[in-house]
Amino acid sequence: MANESYYNELIHETSPYLLQHANNPVHWLPWGERALSRARTENRLLIISIGYSACHWCHVMEHECFEDEEAAAVMNANFVSVKVDREERPDVDQAYMNALQLMNGNGGWPLNIVALPDGRPIWGATYVPKMRWIAILDQLSSVYRQKPGEVERYADEISRGMAQFEPKVDPTPLERIDYNFVNQIIDEWAKSFDKVYGGANYAPKFPLPAALSFLLDFGSISKKKDLIDHVKLTLDKMSFGGIYDQVEGGFSRYAVDTRWHIPHFEKMLYDNAQLIGLYSKAYRAFGHQRYLQVVNETIGFFDAHFLSESGGYMSALDADSEGVEGKFYVWTESELRSLLASDYDLFAEYFNINDAGHWEHGHYVLLKTSEDEAFASTRQMAVAELKEKVIRWKQRLAHYRAKRVWPGLDNKILTSWNALMISGLAEAWKATGVIDYKNRANRLGEFILQHLTTSDYKVYHQAGENSSAVVGHLDDYSFVIRAFLDLFQVTLDNHWFTAALKLTDFVNSHFRNTETGLYYFVSDEDEALFTRTTDIHDNVMPSGNAVMALNLLHMGIINGDQDFLSASEEMTTNVVSSASRYPSGFAGWLGVLWKLQTKPIEVVVTGANAGELVDELNRMWLPDCYIIGSTTPDSLPVFKGRTVIGKNLIYVCHNGSCRMPVASHEEFLKEIERVRSGFTMQL
Repeated sequence: MANESYYNELIHETSPYLLQHANNPVHWLPWGERALSRARTENRLLIISIGYSACHWCHVMEHECFEDEEAAAVMNANFVSVKVDREERPDVDQAYMNALQLMNGNGGWPLNIVALPDGRPIWGATYVPKMRWIAILDQLSSVYRQKPGEVERYADEISRGMAQFEPKVDPTPLERIDYNFVNQIIDEWAKSFDKVYGGANYAPKFPLPAALSFLLDFGSISKKKDLIDHVKLTLDKMSFGGIYDQVEGGFSRYAVDTRWHIPHFEKMLYDNAQLIGLYSKAYRAFGHQRYLQVVNETIGFFDAHFLSESGGYMSALDADSEGVEGKFYVWTESELRSLLASDYDLFAEYFNINDAGHWEHGHYVLLKTSEDEAFASTRQMAVAELKEKVIRWKQRLAHYRAKRVWPGLDNKILTSWNALMISGLAEAWKATGVIDYKNRANRLGEFILQHLTTSDYKVYHQAGENSSAVVGHLDDYSFVIRAFLDLFQVTLDNHWFTAALKLTDFVNSHFRNTETGLYYFVSDEDEALFTRTTDIHDNVMPSGNAVMALNLLHMGIINGDQDFLSASEEMTTNVVSSASRYPSGFAGWLGVLWKLQTKPIEVVVTGANAGELVDELNRMWLPDCYIIGSTTPDSLPVFKGRTVIGKNLIYVCHNGSCRMPVASHEEFLKEIERVRSGFTMQL
């Protein structure tokens, strides 16, 4: 019999996703020892339902099942029901997502798990309609009452099977990894490239910033035109498509089709932060003004709608508004005719208010199919006139759209996602020279230090009332360390490097698996789950382990620390043999590997005007260089003996050998070419 003293305890939470469920008739509890203790005490199975605020199918299942009295009665009578925000508890999500993939071979959200009172999973699924949900729950509760031994044995099998998700460590000394290794993997990877629309040749289609960033760097250095062309094609088609908000900027999470037309309309901080950095790098590489426009518009959108009063960026905008997916973003022909009057016909050609741009039920998603120069030429218009019109159109549509009911905003301020934004803003500063981008990155770094980091360099996972309730995970630490190294590069302020070192010390003490050299996702100070996971795969979010390998490489260079360099090499050579099976999922590792093989060109700038010189060099496209500077005689090993009072000097070093210092970026370019010609990258 249900204990009627239960009630929905999510009303006390701060997560927007949990609060969305606070009025369900389900007796929800938040994740934690209280829920697990209740399940153990009353010997009830757990329902662990995981999602996030911008998840469309999470909303659908809530409406069909969790708002329904009949379904709720079954859940309340026989289960302890736990609701989890995957963004608030990525450790819980990762563990149970692995279990779901083991049981069903697929994953996604909502992620619904039924588990024993100790948390070990016995059943899982994503979206489930009401009547099937009720039938499954009735069956599971019956089996657990009648045959608990069988259920226990199955849980043991699942727990043992989870071992397959741990990385297969295959130590291979660096000197035994052939230079052709990366080439062979990329040749295999290229078979999945979409030659028409960029990205992968299947749908749904996700932007993969880490993978594209690697291909851009590697293609540029190795002069592989096919890789460069693929990156350009992908960036062009994404910025033309409906996945990009043509009105205000920013990207939706993915496209449901192969041509980037129809987005799944939620907007997330974590991918947009990386795409800001990627388009900034592409602008430096190619000088394409549209890439610069994407950077400026996307930063503008997130500053206007995601930046909190406290100084951190919030997490996500929902896909739905007024219960309808995409309603905020789509347009009818009549709306557009009314808004644009005599300009409508030209607008309709430009943004494809036709069969190409049609979504459903008379609604259109704006997209482009040609560059402004080509569009203007075929209509005998001046490009400047067209661009002025486009600016006015966007302003008019944005003003009109702002009066609509906005999608729900998830106001969580997550450490790892904000760290990604710091790195994105740092790249935008390098590309544009817009001082506000550097200042904003610096302020965001200070926000993390002041509000999300303790005096002994422990990092919280999120800001706000419950910040101390969830300790930082590997992604929080590794992304923050990288962000602080990026800030050190662009500000020349040593305190960012010092903070990165102290955070690294904590990671090495509390996350490292000494047998593999890799890092667990949770620290040894975190609460124990039924499994402790190690994530090595890049997806839309880069692998925390791969990012740490790169961090250690860079810190080893700056600090002259062979232990860091050796640790980076150990991590990379232990896992990179798996890259051939899933190349895009190992892009970060491949990037570290070729840097270990070929050694980055170290560019060290000293002198009173080092900041200006570093800025000049950063505007250039130098993907094989690692540029750092100092304006004063410095205690960091990389600067020792390289400061001459009254002189600004640029040192170009490679593989432990340095050229004579030069004083201008023109002389620097000559030295770079001499260094490049002095060794063969064999890429």
